[in-house]
Amino acid sequence: MVPVSNLVDIPAYLLATTTNSMFKSVAELVDYARKNPGSCATVRGRGQLSHYDMAFFAKKASDLE
Repeated sequence: MVPVSNLVDIPAYLLATTTNSMFKSVAELVDYARKNPGSCATVRGRGQLSHYDMAFFAKKASDLE
């Protein structure tokens, strides 16, 4: 899929919980996800907005390499 136009503006977020989380930065989260494929999930499953958000985030993270 290739974005063509912005139809709606829906805020997305990344959430890490607890003060003793193993991730202290987004970079650490991305590094963990790269080393552990399949370790990330979305709230509602494949094909939902959260799934596309995660795919977009993964694409942007891979562009940083």
